[in-house]
Amino acid sequence: MNFPKHLEILILDIEMPEMGGIEVKNRLQRLKRDVIIIYVTSHDEMMREAFGLNVLGFVKKEYMQRDLPVMLISALEMVGNFVILRDDIDSREIAYIHTEQVYCRLFLIDGTEKVLRASLKELESKLADVGFIRAHRSYLVNLQYVEGIDDSMVCILKRKIPISVRKRFKVQRAYETFIGAKGL
Repeated sequence: MNFPKHLEILILDIEMPEMGGIEVKNRLQRLKRDVIIIYVTSHDEMMREAFGLNVLGFVKKEYMQRDLPVMLISALEMVGNFVILRDDIDSREIAYIHTEQVYCRLFLIDGTEKVLRASLKELESKLADVGFIRAHRSYLVNLQYVEGIDDSMVCILKRKIPISVRKRFKVQRAYETFIGAKGL
């Protein structure tokens, strides 16, 4: 069996007609292919054998409609470098976040705002790996949308976001690294 070169996520049944899901996983591992595998199965007794390096998890067939979308979101986040904060909030759409006590106001790239009951520290933890950095004790910024930066301000969507004195070097370094990685 030949596998496409750009395969990133596979949904497999453990029991398939020509080649079972466990055999597919084993072949991919021998080929050293970095593919995320989600098993859909009714064979609990074979789960131990199905575990492997790139196996994200298992979805029982009887709960597939409920559990597969959740598992797919996790897999997509792993390959797509984004996070879904809530059903309707994709990290790629957030320009910056401002904390307001127990709530955070998310400023989206389309000019709209959403409010989320979460601490800035919690959001910082969730978003750190997808290009967000804390510029100030009350602001997280998405480096993808930074239009300019100086010693005391980050410009995003033509708005000025303050950079605290203690975070200046870290923010500037993160921005330089980000634009270097993007080849900008």
